[in-house]
Amino acid sequence: MHDRSDSPDAYDRLLPLFGELAGLPHDDPERARCRERLFTGHLPVAEYIAQQYTTRDVAVEKLLEVASAALDRAIDRFDPAGGGDFLAFAVPAITGEVRRYSRDNAWPKRTPRSQELRAAVRAAALELEPELGRPATAAELAAHLDISEAEAALGMTDPQEGPH
Repeated sequence: MHDRSDSPDAYDRLLPLFGELAGLPHDDPERARCRERLFTGHLPVAEYIAQQYTTRDVAVEKLLEVASAALDRAIDRFDPAGGGDFLAFAVPAITGEVRRYSRDNAWPKRTPRSQELRAAVRAAALELEPELGRPATAAELAAHLDISEAEAALGMTDPQEGPH
């Protein structure tokens, strides 16, 4: 768990750096220092999120890497002129990346048995086809069932016939 010295007040003190960052030219060496301070200052949030999704199937080191990369992208995408709160913007973005990585890389151990997966995918396909006016793709089935495309593709296969 992260240290309590990173209270909301500690993050609030970093907010002016976003304005400073936005005002600096991309080739200014101070821009890199400002980004580094923002990254380092918010890193405990990314570390905390990564630790929440650590399992024996997914190493904390890899989740920290994913969370750090998501934090880096959030710093680049955050618009301080919009008046929003950086943490309200960054936490869902980081969490989404970590969850997606965790789900996609631990799915063989977390997936229902193949017969159950095929039944769920088949039911979803029957539900979506009238709405779509055509057979659903693996991506559409994955989104509908909140599973990875790999799981959806696996669920679309028939053990005797192979892929549909």
